[in-house]
Amino acid sequence: MDLYGSCFKAGTMVSPWDIIYFSYSSFTTLVYGDVVPVGWCRHLSVISALSGYVLLGIFIASLINKTKGT
Repeated sequence: MDLYGSCFKAGTMVSPWDIIYFSYSSFTTLVYGDVVPVGWCRHLSVISALSGYVLLGIFIASLINKTKGT
C-alpha cells in the first residue's frame, strides 16, 4: 500500500517534506488547503488537529501550575 498516494489527491507529487508540513499545519490548526488529504487520511488529520488542541491546553495548564508554585 502506497501511503503517500492513498492519502493525497491523485496526480499530485507529495514528498516527505509535504507530509511533515501538512502534519505540522494540521496539528497547529493552520491548514491552508494547499495539501489536502483524501479518504481515511481525512480522519487522521482531524485527530491530529484535536490532539493539538488538547496538548496545547495541557501545556498551558502546566505552565500556570508551575508559575503558581503548586
